[in-house]
Amino acid sequence: MTNLIGGFPDHPLIVEFRHTSWQVEAVHRGMGERGVTCCACDMPELGKLPRFTPVLTGSNAYTRFHGRNARNWYGANARDRHDYLHSDGGLATHTPVPKGIPRKSQTLRVFFNNHAKGNAAMNAQKMMVLMAEV
Repeated sequence: MTNLIGGFPDHPLIVEFRHTSWQVEAVHRGMGERGVTCCACDMPELGKLPRFTPVLTGSNAYTRFHGRNARNWYGANARDRHDYLHSDGGLATHTPVPKGIPRKSQTLRVFFNNHAKGNAAMNAQKMMVLMAEV
């Protein structure tokens, strides 16, 4: 892993886990020691999918909103998985997280991957408004 990290000295390194078994202190500590950012993912609470647990492990913070379309998450069509529009209230519950992170990190990145039907753009615009209000 050290060789891989060393191969990208001028780039922020971010890892997005897709299984809860990676959400443990030893992994977070190892990532922090190496300056690798752990992506906080918002997705349906299904089986062993990671829970939304923001942890600052590197100098950057990265949050990715996939959507919570549990009904279509494991369907054959990936587009249907991301067909989800976060409610304003749902986004508001997450606003304190990205709003507080910049004090501890150099950079905050918030991405929306619920791209079906333009939902990502609408939710990103709403998040910008919410963050300006806090």
